[in-house]
Amino acid sequence: MADLFAQANEAFVNELYEEAAGLYDQAIKQEPTNASFFLGRAANSQKLKNYAAMVSDAEAALRLSPNSHVAYLRQGTGLFYLDRFAEAKAALDKATELGNPHASLLIKKCQAELELQGQSQPAAAPSSSSSALSSSEPSEPQPPAASKVRESWYQSPQTVNVTLFAKNLSDNDVKIAFEPTKLSARLSMPDGSEYKKEWKLFSSIVVDGAKFEVNKFKVSIALPKAAAGDWDSLEEKPITVVKRQNIHDGRVAAYPSSKNPNIDWSEIDQKVVKEEEEEKPTGDQALQKMFQSIYASADEDTRRAMIKSYQTSCGTVLSTNWKEVADTDYSKNITPPKGQEVVKKI
Repeated sequence: MADLFAQANEAFVNELYEEAAGLYDQAIKQEPTNASFFLGRAANSQKLKNYAAMVSDAEAALRLSPNSHVAYLRQGTGLFYLDRFAEAKAALDKATELGNPHASLLIKKCQAELELQGQSQPAAAPSSSSSALSSSEPSEPQPPAASKVRESWYQSPQTVNVTLFAKNLSDNDVKIAFEPTKLSARLSMPDGSEYKKEWKLFSSIVVDGAKFEVNKFKVSIALPKAAAGDWDSLEEKPITVVKRQNIHDGRVAAYPSSKNPNIDWSEIDQKVVKEEEEEKPTGDQALQKMFQSIYASADEDTRRAMIKSYQTSCGTVLSTNWKEVADTDYSKNITPPKGQEVVKKI
């Protein structure tokens, strides 16, 4: 039985909540009078967001151990998430009275919810020494800012994962907000302080698929990327505009420069193009340019004639008459230019 409970606790710590639930069930079935087993299953039900089961197990633990401050905390937490704020506050007040240090923040949240509903006086606590707040009392000051929480992040092509290393937090201590290009976190620390941070993300995320998990060591946040690929950083980098200068031999170049507003660069470009067009090539370049000029404006038969005659004659004949070229084998009667000879490849 103890082994089953130990296995359940191990699965819980490793965030295997479904597996832990089955192990807690087996442990309780074998030993239904152990309050610790019910408290363990209640904590696991909170992770599974099964708050009705959480309350039921906390009440079972209280029947076995009436002065368990942990059981009152579990009961109050579950009731809070079931929107039963008056009952939740009564249970949390009792947990505080019995020495639990983690109920104060949730008590304030219950009080705020009750005031929104117009209930200035919540239900009485199980004990006569209730610490319920009266609506006539001044509002509580804001909690002090927490010291910096260590954070890290890593990524895959599809997901960005952010980790906040904060110990002993429960789900109700953590508020995470997702926006397409922004992530916000608010952690209510065990010492009563509060940690807040906002990240302007490097790129967009899919808000509907974003999620987070809380365990006793850290808060793990998963952000699906809107577009697969690598991010250069977690947060958007500020854009810095640097005025660029062209340097040559230690001097600032005159092109382009605002100091020469009278230069018409488009006119210079047109002049260069015109000079290239008017340039008269010689030799093979002239022949090639003539071939390209004729070929560009020729019809299909003319192009076929030019290609066949030029290639089969080893460049000694260039004809545009397809009727003549179609039945002629220039390779059998190649007449090379004076001073040259035909060398046939083997």
